[in-house]
Amino acid sequence: MGKNKSKALFYIMPVVLLGTVIFIQLCTLIKLPEKRELNNVTLASFPEEKSLKAFMDGSFQKQLDSWLGDHFYGHTNAVMVHNQVDYSIFKDASGNVAQGKEGYLYIKDQTPLYVSGKKTNDNTWDDYLSYAGKLKNLQDILNANNKDFVLLLTPIKAEIYPDKLPWYFKLLNKKYSDKENAIHDTFVRALKECGVNYYDVTDDLKKMRDEVDFEVFSKTGQHWTLTAAAYEMNSIFDRFEDMSEFTKYPRVDVVDVNDGIFAIDKDLLDMQNVFWYKEADRYTKPVVKYTKSDDSIYIFGTSYIHEIWHSLYGVDETGKDLAFNSITAQQYFVSVTDVSEKGANTTFFSEGEDPYDLGITRRLKNSSLLLMEQCGAFGVTDHIAGINTRFVDYLTGVFDGEDYSLTGNMLRDKSYTGDFELTNFDGPEELGRWSLGDELGFTMHDSLCQSDSEKILLCIDAHSFSQDRDAQIWLNDTLIDTVKVKCDSTESFSFELPTDLLKDRDNVVAIRLSGHSVSPKELGEGDDERSLGLFVENMEIISSGER
Repeated sequence: MGKNKSKALFYIMPVVLLGTVIFIQLCTLIKLPEKRELNNVTLASFPEEKSLKAFMDGSFQKQLDSWLGDHFYGHTNAVMVHNQVDYSIFKDASGNVAQGKEGYLYIKDQTPLYVSGKKTNDNTWDDYLSYAGKLKNLQDILNANNKDFVLLLTPIKAEIYPDKLPWYFKLLNKKYSDKENAIHDTFVRALKECGVNYYDVTDDLKKMRDEVDFEVFSKTGQHWTLTAAAYEMNSIFDRFEDMSEFTKYPRVDVVDVNDGIFAIDKDLLDMQNVFWYKEADRYTKPVVKYTKSDDSIYIFGTSYIHEIWHSLYGVDETGKDLAFNSITAQQYFVSVTDVSEKGANTTFFSEGEDPYDLGITRRLKNSSLLLMEQCGAFGVTDHIAGINTRFVDYLTGVFDGEDYSLTGNMLRDKSYTGDFELTNFDGPEELGRWSLGDELGFTMHDSLCQSDSEKILLCIDAHSFSQDRDAQIWLNDTLIDTVKVKCDSTESFSFELPTDLLKDRDNVVAIRLSGHSVSPKELGEGDDERSLGLFVENMEIISSGER
């Protein structure tokens, strides 16, 4: 009897296993819905190429295998079970997060930059000197343009809370710690040697940690808390005032704190795809009063700048006051937040966007201070630090040159429209845009810089459709020029915008065409029914003058 049972199991088990596999595959192929979805996980796509060639060279099978691996029925639960075991038993978070003592979380690919000391310092001393020299050169150029430059060095979380690190990071720190040759400290030595205006808040935050009853860095996030940043502002501005010639600094007084949570560090664990996790701690949110500055500030840096500009706006009793006349906060090349008494307006774009299209020059020209924030532990050639280098190189080029764009080509396809608004333009085409009808133009919402030593020019590359046309250029309802635009060739035009006609905001440029626009269909040249005016390949505002 026992042998018969064993024999039966010998046949039944493979059938059950095969049936289970087939069932899972069928559920996968017919795409039965799952109750959950993974957060911040990009799953492989189903093979797009289904040709015989793709099957024969194996590319179809390879893509299909990746797709099945990410989409098999129950995949989400399987991933979450795996992550839950790591989190609950092995005290490790999934993805790029490490679990330390008392619920503290750390970003894995940042933390070794501190705990491994000189071992992770891939930069040579010449690299540091070269970068610091670029900063000093930019500082001198901005000073020559009556602007201040200061570099704010911020620490990463592991530098403020090393005692809460996971045990394996502590072992690395014990083995490789070498303060003198660590990234952060080598960076500081280079800044001092080159004479760069900088302030490092690391020691301040270490001292603050030991003296206050609020978190300096959020336990479950990677940023300094809003309360810590607000309390630190006066120390920063006291030091900046010693280095500045052209900027009057405000003072930021924390008059109260409320229970709250800063959205940018709400909880890293809610992205970790587990079933059960510890909720994020709540953090105090400061109530602030300002002694206001009439100057304007431009902030460029990492995501740490959110705590800076939030400390200068939007956390006071009214929710509308701000410490500077205006604030521009640019997180690398992915977002710009313009802050005024009317509120905060954020626009987004891709990291690879052309800096000429991001309005950097115009915003900075209207500010007296460039505050550039950088994490000291990132070094000078790390990917993140490399974006700072790109920013410095860009500004050095445009401010050291004779002419530079204030707007970039306004005709490009953009996901943001806060800077300007086009009038009577169709969508972007390969080389530019067609205007529709007999009038075109734009409204520039932000201020254009004005001074006695520079000219503001409107530059346009365009040709007309089907006939030569006269074009009148109007600025704020005043005619400033008239030109002839040909239909058989693209020409470049440049118009000076008289500074006495420019307003602080919302300058309107209109281009009015002689004759009447017609469509290709009316001329028997196809089915296009649009009444076409000018085809404009480039349109931007340029600053020109000696500085």
